[in-house]
Amino acid sequence: MLRGVFLPCRLYHGRGWGRPADQVLMNGDSCMSASVMRKLARKVAHGFITAPHVCLWFVLGGYKGFVWLRHSCYVYLFDRWAAGDHTWYDHRLDELMWPGNLFWVERGVMGTLHLKPGDKVLDCCCGDGYFSGTFWNRIAGHIDAVDRDDAALDLARKAHGHPTINYTKVDIVEDPFPGTDYDVVFFFEAIEHLSKETGHLVIDKIKNALKPGGRLIGSTTQINADDRGSANKEHDNEFESVDALCDFLKQTFVESEVSVTYHPERTTLYYVCIRSDE
Repeated sequence: MLRGVFLPCRLYHGRGWGRPADQVLMNGDSCMSASVMRKLARKVAHGFITAPHVCLWFVLGGYKGFVWLRHSCYVYLFDRWAAGDHTWYDHRLDELMWPGNLFWVERGVMGTLHLKPGDKVLDCCCGDGYFSGTFWNRIAGHIDAVDRDDAALDLARKAHGHPTINYTKVDIVEDPFPGTDYDVVFFFEAIEHLSKETGHLVIDKIKNALKPGGRLIGSTTQINADDRGSANKEHDNEFESVDALCDFLKQTFVESEVSVTYHPERTTLYYVCIRSDE
C-alpha cells in the first residue's frame, strides 16, 4: 500500500519533507536509476511493496532515493488518474503530498467525530472509497459505499476494500439506496454537483433513509461570487456563504449546522444535519 511510502516521511519530517522532490534530490542524485524507480513505483501503487519493505529499503537506500520513490509513485498514480478524465479523485495522491496538502484529512476526521461504534453508514458518492476504507471502517459496523462510476468503484474495491464495506453502483438520483435506517449518511463534496432542484430531492431522499436521530454529514467548497459557474465544470449548485448553505439545508432538515475551515487552496463548508421528529 502507498502508506508504506507515507509512513517514513513522518519520521523524517525535519530532513526536507514537504519541499519539491527535485530540491531534496539535488538534481536527481540517487542510488537507483529512473527505470528502476518507475518499476518500484508501480509495485508500491499496486500493493506489491508494503510499509515494511519500504522502511527497510529506506534505511538501506538513503533518504534521497526514498524521496525519489515517493515522487515516482505520485507521478505514476497521477498520470493514470488524469488519463481517465475522471470526475472523482484518487486520494492516495493526497497521502503522497503530505504534509504540503492537509485539507483532505478533515473529511475523514469530520466523519469519524460523528460515528459511534457499530453504526450503519451510507457513503454517498464515495468515489475511490478512500475515506470509508481508511477512516470510517474502523468504527462503523457496516458501510454501504455507493457511486455511479464503475472505474471509481473498481479502484475502491482493489485499494480500499474491507469486510465492513459494501461497494455498490448506485445513481443517487435515479436508484434506491442499498438499505434504510442508517445511523449516518456521508455526503462529502457532492451536493454542488447537483442542480438546486435535484439537490433538494436527494437531500429529502437521504433524510428518509436515516433513522430518527440519524445524522447527515457532508461538505462543499465555498466559492466567491465572481467564480460562480467557472470554478468547476461539474458544479451545478455552488454556495457562496454559510447562510446560503444553511438556507438550502433547512428546507429539509430543521436541525442543521454549518462550520467553515480555511486553507490556502480552498475554503470548505461542513454541514451536520439531524433527522428529528418535527
